[in-house]
Amino acid sequence: FCRQDARLSDAATALVAGLRTQGEATEWLARRHAQLLVLLVQARLLGEHAPAAVADAFIASRFDAQWGRVFGMLPDGVAHAAILGRAWTQ
Repeated sequence: FCRQDARLSDAATALVAGLRTQGEATEWLARRHAQLLVLLVQARLLGEHAPAAVADAFIASRFDAQWGRVFGMLPDGVAHAAILGRAWTQ
């Protein structure tokens, strides 16, 4: 799944490179590496088990350079109605 999306592929590459870092910075980078690992796993699980609209919105909100730093910021074209409809079932 990561190979199909350049954002995820780039994040996975950055994670591997970061894990290879040795020295004094290793300990304080552990939280950053753990966060990135968890986000990649979440993206993969959503990509495999959730509707495309949900997975795409998650990836855009966590991995796009413009949108990934503030919760709720999404680019144009995200299927908001599909996501809300799935979350708020009657």
